[in-house]
Amino acid sequence: MEKQKLNKKIFLVLGLLFVAFLIFIFIRELTPIIAAIREAKWYWLAVAVLLQIGTYVFLALLFYDIFLFFGYKIKFLRLFKVSFSLNYLNQTLPSLGLSGLYFMLLVLKKDGVSAGKSIIAGILYYIFIHFTFLFLLIYAFAQLFLREQLSRLEILATIASIVLALLFVFASIYFFRRKKLFKKILQWFIWPVRRFILPFSNNQAGREELEKFLNVDFLIDELSRNISVLNHAKMRMMWAFIYSFLIHLLDAATLYVLFLACNFKVSFSVAIIGFVFGSLFAFISLIPAGIGVEEVSRGLIMTGFGVPLGIAMLASLVFRGLTFWFNIPLGAFTYKDLMKSLEE
Repeated sequence: MEKQKLNKKIFLVLGLLFVAFLIFIFIRELTPIIAAIREAKWYWLAVAVLLQIGTYVFLALLFYDIFLFFGYKIKFLRLFKVSFSLNYLNQTLPSLGLSGLYFMLLVLKKDGVSAGKSIIAGILYYIFIHFTFLFLLIYAFAQLFLREQLSRLEILATIASIVLALLFVFASIYFFRRKKLFKKILQWFIWPVRRFILPFSNNQAGREELEKFLNVDFLIDELSRNISVLNHAKMRMMWAFIYSFLIHLLDAATLYVLFLACNFKVSFSVAIIGFVFGSLFAFISLIPAGIGVEEVSRGLIMTGFGVPLGIAMLASLVFRGLTFWFNIPLGAFTYKDLMKSLEE
């Protein structure tokens, strides 16, 4: 308990320091920031919003494609709502993506989708989204290397991320093949999820059904049975890979468009670099959702490409608002709508 209180205090202090840093920058760069806002081309902001909506369209298509392979034809609009709710829960209840995954399991049960198929779909989504991000990370690293604009910190962060990603892949394969070890690891992950998900059930029958889904032996059996059939889904998995890659490209395009809105043009490669490394530093910071770290690091990275500090920070904050905060009210709305459909 004392350790948790200490961690909360550390995160609070770090958060306040980032806020203070942002205020300092905005006061220092107030004149160019005000000029950029006054001269902003607001139609580009509308384009940025549309690009962000596009990320949820491709996320819904990704799930549609996976479920179609398993024999479930789910309405696109329903999956579109699920994509907002999934990200909303993962943002507000950080649990390694499991909160969103189990909510999807509950919602799609009404559509006749088995728990095992929902879990596989969620796992595939996380694999694809992180794997394609790794591709972009390597591309951004190569671009910086060719431009000779890599700092020692960026080199170390990139190499560490690539090594960690590869270790995670090999470790996952190793643990999955050793069922006893895999069972222990799965139990460790499911324990906090169990505490989160069981309150969703208001009756004993529903609680017993959820207990079944959260049973480790049941999950291992479902994973083993469903992963084995994915060898026959190469074309569908290719489309899922393309959709996840497009999600990242639309995020990078959003950042690119925001600089156009501020009357400052950067190349699309630079926008990719800013998006990737901002996300990377947020991830390795271990601060929940990388709040503060992502905004500041992305702004500072963009200044290395000749962007004025004030404009870089302004674009970074607006980008974060669209990619993170924009989903919270929409996600809360779709979450309540889907929960209402469950109650009915």
